[in-house]
Amino acid sequence: MSAPTRRATPATSARTSPSARRTLVTGIALAAVVSLAACTGDEPSDEAPFAADLETARSTWALNGATDYTFALDGTCGARSLDGRYVVTVEGGKIVAVDTEAGPRDVDTFVGWGGETIDELLARLDADPTAITGFVFDPASGAPGRYELDPVVDAERCGSITGYRPAG
Repeated sequence: MSAPTRRATPATSARTSPSARRTLVTGIALAAVVSLAACTGDEPSDEAPFAADLETARSTWALNGATDYTFALDGTCGARSLDGRYVVTVEGGKIVAVDTEAGPRDVDTFVGWGGETIDELLARLDADPTAITGFVFDPASGAPGRYELDPVVDAERCGSITGYRPAG
């Protein structure tokens, strides 16, 4: 019995035309550029689509410098007891009064339910910007207008702030 005959096949790279080589090199170079661009971080993150808006709001709020103000919070959803409308008065960065349509509420109870100052709300949102699913703010003051959070991350899922007024 004789050994099987093997045919020699010509090397394909030796027969690649200059045009095909240029196309291959161009394709490799393009793939490298795309890969590098993906690593630069220039594209907005899908993980925190409202992070830039939140940063702008926090910066504007910091420049505003209000520590004495009032605002209305409309708690429209969530597991906490903040359903309804609350008019909140803040002095020296602390909540000093809370009013509802039914009359005044105890400040400690409101805070225990999750009520907070605008500073505290912005800090809570900033703690996990990936949880924000909706965010609108007043460009003049930086005060949030509406926020929505992933209910898996935060049980108080959304609210609206209206009527923000600095004291004085």
